[in-house]
Amino acid sequence: MIELKKNKRLIAIKGIVIAVDWDQKGNPVSVAIATHTEEEYLVSNDSKGKELFNLIREGVKITGLVKEIAGIKIIKVKDIAKCKLSNSFESKDLTNKK
Repeated sequence: MIELKKNKRLIAIKGIVIAVDWDQKGNPVSVAIATHTEEEYLVSNDSKGKELFNLIREGVKITGLVKEIAGIKIIKVKDIAKCKLSNSFESKDLTNKK
């Protein structure tokens, strides 16, 4: 069984990596995953999340822990896989539920 901290859930999402914040020189400093349903998941800026900076405008499948703060979904990336996208990609909740 997967034990998670309160208000976090393990999910898998497919989407496009997008830049959402830039420094004064125009370099991305924050990225998110945009899904085909127009959901946006802000990526935690840790070492695993920073791997996505090389994949901006690319399709990816991400597995990670999601929490929501003030209506903003934030994902802490556990696994990254590059993928081709279609109209059928989706988000799945992988949290074990009793």
